Formats: sequence, C-alpha cells, structure tokens
Amino acid sequence: KLTREVAAQLTGLPAPWSALEGVHVRGYEIRHGELDGDRAADVSGRRLAFAAGSVLGLSFHGAFENDAFLRAFCGASSGSLEDAIARLTDQVEWHLPLERVLAGVVV
Repeated sequence: KLTREVAAQLTGLPAPWSALEGVHVRGYEIRHGELDGDRAADVSGRRLAFAAGSVLGLSFHGAFENDAFLRAFCGASSGSLEDAIARLTDQVEWHLPLERVLAGVVV
C-alpha cells in the first residue's frame, strides 16, 4: 500500500480536460498499484491521472481542496470561485430531474 503527499502539476490531459493543463495541485495518495495504458496522463512525471472522453480519474485525494484546480475545473477564468460553483450548480439542476431524485426515484 502506498501513502504519500502529492505536490504536482497536471500535464498531458486531452480535451475536454486541457483547461487543467499546468495547474498545480496538492493532495495525497492512498492506493495500491499503478495506472497503466495509453489513457494514463502524467502529473509531474508520474502517472496519477486517467482521461478518456468525458471521464477524468485522479489517483490522489485532495484535488478539489485546491483553489487553482477548482477554478480550472469549473471554468472560472474570471469572476469568483463562488460564481463558478453557482454556474455549475445551475447546470446540474437544469439537467437533473431533481423532483425525481428528491422523491427517491432512480434516474
């Protein structure tokens, strides 16, 4: 089992994740094994991410606790982070049938 801190820079991510290119992140790894394959992406020279189409996987925890990562992830190139999260929330509410979710109906 591997446990260690991560201080890294995201590189090699394809579209639609290219907005995260060059973003510095801090976090920690708690895992077994390694990412492998042609869709693994480098994070500071190590394979710590997986990107395939609309799917992004990170093999470390804490990315969403980094303001720079959140801003890039939410598309907050201007304005506050709170505004970006509000826009993201609006999109989720627009596309997700909340009345069914709140009623416990499987979506």
